[in-house]
Amino acid sequence: MKLRQETALTFDDVLLMPQRSSIRSRHAVDTSTQFTRHIRLGVPVVSSNMDTVTESAMAIAMARTGGIGVLHRFMTIERQADEVSRVKRAEGYVVEHPYTLQDTATVRQAKEALIEHAIGGLLIVDAAGTLVGLVSTRDLIFEALDDLAVTNVMTPREKLVTVQEGTSLEDARAVLRMHRLEKLPVLDAQGGLSGLITAQDIVKLELWPNATKDERGRLRVAAALGTKREDIERAAACVNAGVDALVIDIAHGHSDSVIEMTRALKQYFPKVDVVAGNVASAAGVRDLAEAGADAVKVGVGAGSICITRIVTGFGVAADGGRRVCAGWAASGCADHRRRRHPHERRYYEGAGSWCEHGDARQPAGRHGRGTGRKRGAQRPPLSRSAWHGVADGEHRSARSGSEA
Repeated sequence: MKLRQETALTFDDVLLMPQRSSIRSRHAVDTSTQFTRHIRLGVPVVSSNMDTVTESAMAIAMARTGGIGVLHRFMTIERQADEVSRVKRAEGYVVEHPYTLQDTATVRQAKEALIEHAIGGLLIVDAAGTLVGLVSTRDLIFEALDDLAVTNVMTPREKLVTVQEGTSLEDARAVLRMHRLEKLPVLDAQGGLSGLITAQDIVKLELWPNATKDERGRLRVAAALGTKREDIERAAACVNAGVDALVIDIAHGHSDSVIEMTRALKQYFPKVDVVAGNVASAAGVRDLAEAGADAVKVGVGAGSICITRIVTGFGVAADGGRRVCAGWAASGCADHRRRRHPHERRYYEGAGSWCEHGDARQPAGRHGRGTGRKRGAQRPPLSRSAWHGVADGEHRSARSGSEA
């Protein structure tokens, strides 16, 4: 048996040395960092893809506060896609596919739909999908005749205030204020239903200014996968629902099955970032990075509710594993880039902290120089930040649709 000579440390064994700081207020600290190649977080905190930790409610809370949640995979494909959809619909300047109900429905069906989707209003459409009215909780709460047609209690089309596609946030706010409205249907140039703007969504924009959102103003969310053949189908369902990142969730990530799944996901879904793991060695980071991973998750148990390392006897103490993997990210990664690998990646260390490429705000030369995106260009220095709330990097001064 080969024994390591160096001491392996876990996070409880390490403290940060307090030093002189020019920061006068906690509000002057910028904690933003990269989660994957295309996803930036306001705070470096990610909720675990465990069935006791993250479903849509946790993912929404994480994204609103600047982090991101990874939905667990221990559910049916349909339910996981629905959980993704719940997060993506929770906020957004314009709800692009609002819930609708046919004009032949009853009051009972309208009440059931509001409860099922946890919303406060439904757009009523005819058989052709044309908007004919809007019904809200206010219209139904005291209605005792459940078999009554919903058209008898809704606000009809001729009384609705609507806006056209492309209406700015300020203009929509002004219309809602002027007419004392909560919901504002959006119509396209032909008069067809295009989306819905709600007063609640505009309020949330102000309530959660640092929320992690995509380019369309929706909360970001990641989803966990396994390595079985049917997990490609699971990935496709989540991508169709709008997921922002796919996380391969395997206790021993340095395996052929994870490497093959990483390649497959990047082939089938090239526009979706892929996080692969878990690994605890520099070789693991290297192999997954070369397979095309946009982020590599590091750490093999143990935690408060994760006992992989304890049960199996395999793993590396959290801080020790992080340092080993960081060493490759800072040195081997530069050599990897010199070979002009087609993927420019950030290589992360999960469960504790990560390394990333491209944070131009870090001091030049902190981890050395290598080649960059173009021949002869300088490689951006690597920086380190914390994942599950464990600070390992230096503080940096700041530079500065739901349907309820």
